[in-house]
Amino acid sequence: MKQFYGASSILKRIFLILFCFLLVPTCQSVELNAICDPKAKGYFTNLLYKYFTSDASPSCGYQMQNFGLAKPKVPRFLLVSNASSSSISVFRITPETGTISQVSGSPFAVNDSPRYTVANASGTIVYAALSATPALATLSLNPETGSLSTLFSNTGIGNNPYSLALNPDGTYLYVSTFSGPTIYGLKINGTGSLTYLTSYTTNNPSAGSTGDLMFDPSSNYLYVGLTSASGFTGGIEQFQIDRDTGVLTSLNVYNTGQNNLGVTISSNGKFLFGANYYSNDVYAFSRDLGNGNLVSQGNIAAVSAPGNALVERTDRFLYVANSASGQGTISGYVINQSFGTLTNISGSPFTSGQSPNGIASDPNGKFLYSANTLDNNVSGFTIHPETGSLTLISGFPVAVGNGPSSVTVVSY
Repeated sequence: MKQFYGASSILKRIFLILFCFLLVPTCQSVELNAICDPKAKGYFTNLLYKYFTSDASPSCGYQMQNFGLAKPKVPRFLLVSNASSSSISVFRITPETGTISQVSGSPFAVNDSPRYTVANASGTIVYAALSATPALATLSLNPETGSLSTLFSNTGIGNNPYSLALNPDGTYLYVSTFSGPTIYGLKINGTGSLTYLTSYTTNNPSAGSTGDLMFDPSSNYLYVGLTSASGFTGGIEQFQIDRDTGVLTSLNVYNTGQNNLGVTISSNGKFLFGANYYSNDVYAFSRDLGNGNLVSQGNIAAVSAPGNALVERTDRFLYVANSASGQGTISGYVINQSFGTLTNISGSPFTSGQSPNGIASDPNGKFLYSANTLDNNVSGFTIHPETGSLTLISGFPVAVGNGPSSVTVVSY
């Protein structure tokens, strides 16, 4: 049986090579998540690739750059936005252990309080939300040294930005704001420069502003956290994006709890989660892969002031930063793979630094990092592959600038 399986595996790879070079004149790159969208370029070849590399569980979050045995990206840099000292710290990540070391020249000065960063797919351009001014910074990231420098002059928007989201196609950037019920859309040009498009007024269930933004893996839908005052209902608004123009069309509003800040989606696109800052709970939705509609799967208690949330790469675990002042924690939850309901990971919540406002994980689901705002440092954890429990990595916490508010892992 083992010999037969081995022969079968070899035959599959021989077929893959023949298919690529005989039937397809040029093995072009396919779109991200082509496995999800029958209209996407590369849908058929992506399906064949998945079968002939023995991947029996295609997911909408799968990222394939070309034919051949796709390799997962390797984490290289950790970016920390130091809002109070107007700088960004850059660390090199050791991918085997998750430890970090500061690159030469770090921290790099970025005026007007960078609060949140996002990098393009190639890891060469970083966009920063400047919380002290209504503008975005466009920075160049050297993929070898990790040095940051200004690439283009700042791009103005209407209100001070809170969070950023790049669509998976890498063609548009959207911005939320803590100044009102508004999001902004910008076009990403071939050079990486930004062109302001328009603003959109969100339909908050009660008076509030906008929190985290998250695209689904197909790049067809954008979900926006809708904040509220204490005692009032927040929610999520679902938009559809025109992939040719970047125009957003509002589709649905879903109530969550009080002051919804965090929004995150599993890489297979089946579930959406987030955190209600004032009602101290975490919500779960199942998601229709076709029309993007959400169905509530209930809420589960969190600790004090839950904010930023993420699903690690395997889609089995959800983590939420509990950002109240004092001893900070990170809550961990096991995701039910059928419905998206949540149960607490044993040992959760896990101790971090004071007021962890931003969390990020590496693309392989091995490590998690938190920006601890009141301690002026970052924590790094290993993620247990079976249980999801977090263990502090030796050498952490690591000092950064003042008021770190977000962390971004850049991988290649």
